[in-house]
Amino acid sequence: MIRHPEKTASISVICDLDGLLVDSEFWHFKAYQSILKRYDIKLTEDLFVQGWLSEKQYGMRRYLERAGVVEEADIKKVRQEKAQRFVELAQGNLKWMPGAREFLAQVREWGWDCGVGTGAHRSESDFIINECGISEYVNVWVSGDEVPKNKPHPDVFLKVAEKLGRNPQECIVMENSSMGLKAASEAGMRCFVVPSRFTLQQDFSGAAKQSSRLDEFKRMDFETEPIL
Repeated sequence: MIRHPEKTASISVICDLDGLLVDSEFWHFKAYQSILKRYDIKLTEDLFVQGWLSEKQYGMRRYLERAGVVEEADIKKVRQEKAQRFVELAQGNLKWMPGAREFLAQVREWGWDCGVGTGAHRSESDFIINECGISEYVNVWVSGDEVPKNKPHPDVFLKVAEKLGRNPQECIVMENSSMGLKAASEAGMRCFVVPSRFTLQQDFSGAAKQSSRLDEFKRMDFETEPIL
């Protein structure tokens, strides 16, 4: 059933993290590149976008298996090493995406709860959120390693909704990638998109609306469209 929220109704906002709130995708790319170089694997930006930011989302596992790293414990160890490398590279180099802080402040002013749903691992998301002071604006955050299946599956967003005490239909998602758009759609949540430089060429035809900055979205964008 289609429900049109009242103007006074509260909506919960779920934001992606990397490339939407914080300009951090480049440092993830460099961390993956550094780790995979040990296995004589050359990771380009195009391969990074395809493997980590698209709806295909096969990530590092495919590359490691090709290099003969197949045991789950070994793959997990390499993934932890990548997280550590990311923190090393990103320390002191992170900044907010244009309009992101202003958008979160606006959401808070509207009286709406806000959470973060990210595909990054918890150690990475904790670092980013603490480094940039995002916890000032968000109530909860869920990372990709805290749910059974990471994006593009809906688990991350559904878990955030659960922590916010919301039904999926009461949530909207802010994303920057087609991978996140697919996850939001499968969660039954409308998705609003702000592409990053890594995802500009992706197909966002299923988004409720697309913009170049988060703070270009206004309250009416979320209230005048039905929540499915």
